[in-house]
Amino acid sequence: DFAISDKYFACTIERNEEDKMILDNMLLNDDRANLTFYNMIFEKLWNSAMGAEERIKELERRYKY
Repeated sequence: DFAISDKYFACTIERNEEDKMILDNMLLNDDRANLTFYNMIFEKLWNSAMGAEERIKELERRYKY
């Protein structure tokens, strides 16, 4: 998971142990190059995301219950 603002980038590294999510590490960074890079990743993910209604229809067509 990650979060980004105009000043900071934060991300976590987690693992699943006995059905519990364990937070191993958290990174907080204010380097402008990293902010630009992760903002670009966020924008690409956001712009390529499928809407919930469209995804539900796709799943209904695929699995025809």
